[in-house]
Amino acid sequence: MDKPLPVVEDALRDGEALIDGFSRIEILEEREIKDVSSMWNDRVRIFVGTIDGQEVLGVQQTHQFRSSKKLSFTDSFPDGIHREIPGSTAKNNKEGFELNALGLSTATKEPPEVSSSNQTDNTPQHYEVNLHSFFDFMPAPSFMRQHMKRSFPMKARVVVSRSLSRPLVVETDDPENSTRLSETLCYAFTKERVGPTFLGFGPGKFERAIKHYSLSQSNEEGDETTSCSMTMTGLIAPRSKQIMNIHGFCPLYQSLKALDTLTFGVFNIFENIKTNIEFYLMDYHAKVHKRMLEVWLQNEGVEMAR
Repeated sequence: MDKPLPVVEDALRDGEALIDGFSRIEILEEREIKDVSSMWNDRVRIFVGTIDGQEVLGVQQTHQFRSSKKLSFTDSFPDGIHREIPGSTAKNNKEGFELNALGLSTATKEPPEVSSSNQTDNTPQHYEVNLHSFFDFMPAPSFMRQHMKRSFPMKARVVVSRSLSRPLVVETDDPENSTRLSETLCYAFTKERVGPTFLGFGPGKFERAIKHYSLSQSNEEGDETTSCSMTMTGLIAPRSKQIMNIHGFCPLYQSLKALDTLTFGVFNIFENIKTNIEFYLMDYHAKVHKRMLEVWLQNEGVEMAR
């Protein structure tokens, strides 16, 4: 077998380290956002902390809902989760995300045969992700969002393997009066830079980062609908060193550090504003991934139930 690309090996090793360290996270600061409606029960938890002394930034969002049928998230993943926006004639008129399989080694350029993440071996799968919905929540007029979507498509390269797609925590036993179906899927970000170059913090710029999905479903005897819980967890280590990248320079962070210097660090301006910026970015991240979940449910023809 050809030796995998170094970026693939590095991403797998770093992703496994983040998963192994999840239970050892020491939370330094966190914020929680709840949104309860007739169809959804959402909880978003954003935090900064440390794993064995290294800073980590994370978001964990749980969406609970009732579905008209059982679902299989991992069966949908190899092609991505996307659809065309009804009535849109824009050049990039899709929402959700698409996946393109890539070769795993320098010797083998042909993409591998794509299979579900529930594979029986630990063969990694290397993908390029096109995240169509990334700019949907940008606080700007619609024409500006479409321009950003068309001119600066948000892309990333990730690796999926069985060693990554395992539970973050040990799950408890099911109640006797229900049956439960659980799926987990996780990908690690590689350091391949394929997205917008002006961003200093994002896919390709992370030192270590993972996105972990867990779907649990239960159906009590006699119940016509299925109770579903989707938890999506993002972990990045270390925290951001820059937000913008203008020839290696971040004007925002450098300006904040200059203010700290002028005020002799009394107000801790840089760290306080940096934390608020990171929390905003992770909240934005949560909105984008909830849109992905909505697209998936629409593609599956799921009727939401109260």
